[in-house]
Amino acid sequence: MYRNEDDIASAAWHIVEDVREVSPPQTHQALTNQCRLHPDRMAQVLMALAIWVNPDEPRCELDARVAQAARTRVRTVLGVPA
Repeated sequence: MYRNEDDIASAAWHIVEDVREVSPPQTHQALTNQCRLHPDRMAQVLMALAIWVNPDEPRCELDARVAQAARTRVRTVLGVPA
């Protein structure tokens, strides 16, 4: 279990970076392993990630952000300029 907020935030930010920069299968495998090996820590990280999301932001804006991230990821994988 993490003992301070900085460590939790750092772990959460690392996941945010991995989702954008590491292949989805690798990220999925790493997260699966972390959840299996350190469920308490991962619960803390998931709670931090949930806090970072603004619940008052319209769902359509969140969906648009996800869609844009997916398009950017596909372009990166295919080597197509943004």
